[in-house]
Amino acid sequence: MRALAAELRGEIDGICIEYHYFKNENVIEKAKEIIPTIQKFCTGFLQGNSYGISEEEYQNLQVFVIDVLKDYVAAIEQEDVVWIIDTLDYGLRELIELYIDCLLYTSPSPRDTERS
Repeated sequence: MRALAAELRGEIDGICIEYHYFKNENVIEKAKEIIPTIQKFCTGFLQGNSYGISEEEYQNLQVFVIDVLKDYVAAIEQEDVVWIIDTLDYGLRELIELYIDCLLYTSPSPRDTERS
């Protein structure tokens, strides 16, 4: 999932940079192309609480993931470029950051895995 998060972050960066810096509003096709990657990444959040958080926090996370997916689908269906960019920038990017933060807390440090 780590590689998938990096791939998705790169795709989101590319789309958002084209929109924000190059004023290219023709990002809808690119946004549609990353749907399978988004689905695969978000599925990881919905397959069980392996993030070391309470059940209540995990349920809130699931609701957030589903809301982000619903927003993205609606934005794509309506071909609303601003909504697509907002969902990528503030919804999916936040999920990627949450995932990375969880890795920091749940993965052992290299020092912890060294053998004497």
